[in-house]
Amino acid sequence: MTARPLLAAGRVVVTEPYLTLQEAKDQLDISHDARDAFIQAKITAASAIVIGYLNFNLPDTPWTAATIPEDIKTATLLVVADLYAERGTTEGREDRPSLSTRVQWLLSPWVVLTVA
Repeated sequence: MTARPLLAAGRVVVTEPYLTLQEAKDQLDISHDARDAFIQAKITAASAIVIGYLNFNLPDTPWTAATIPEDIKTATLLVVADLYAERGTTEGREDRPSLSTRVQWLLSPWVVLTVA
């Protein structure tokens, strides 16, 4: 599978997919193959959401699957689970749902707070 590099602040941050389908299925406690394409789409979306959320000190060289920090990978797995669980309508909800407190906590070391 060829994936686009993930960008933050206009720079490449991750050069390749950093979650496998099996890791996501383990997180979701799914052992069958019937939803693989759907889960893969959630991996792609969750990865973009997490990297897009970060406003951080960028790494000198882009991360790979082997070098991405574990807390970012774990946060992405949690977002995959959230996207999988909330796969229906968002009617009556905010246009842009916020990340869970657990995800924000995992990502907090990478976020640079700015004052406007």
